[in-house]
Amino acid sequence: MASIADDPTFVVKPNTENVYQQLKTLSNNYIQVVKDIRIFSNRVRRGLELSFPEMNKLFNPITSTLALTFIRLFPHPDALIGMTRTKLKNLVLKNTSKKISQKLALEKAETLLEVSRLSYPAIDMNDVEIVHTLYLV
Repeated sequence: MASIADDPTFVVKPNTENVYQQLKTLSNNYIQVVKDIRIFSNRVRRGLELSFPEMNKLFNPITSTLALTFIRLFPHPDALIGMTRTKLKNLVLKNTSKKISQKLALEKAETLLEVSRLSYPAIDMNDVEIVHTLYLV
């Protein structure tokens, strides 16, 4: 062993091939995750276009925590029947893990109540498309 260490022609070559292979695999996995997020986002948007079209315009991006909370709680305008802005605000604050201000929750609640009154969904509250959209969320 000592004689090998003294030999000037002996060179230890690091195994860089494995590192590059790992980076390539990680890069491909990242690209696939980004594509999957885009596909699921488009499917959620399609479901909302049928059940609650105004929700697509209300939130950008649709994949934000607040948007997904609203979609999960109110996938159809009929889910808001009988709700007041205060009840709606408290429900959103309770069901959002991310800390949002009461002012923002109240603003979004008021806006959602306003657009739900004007909304004309293409499907009923009990349609299977809503179940599918909720599954994606």
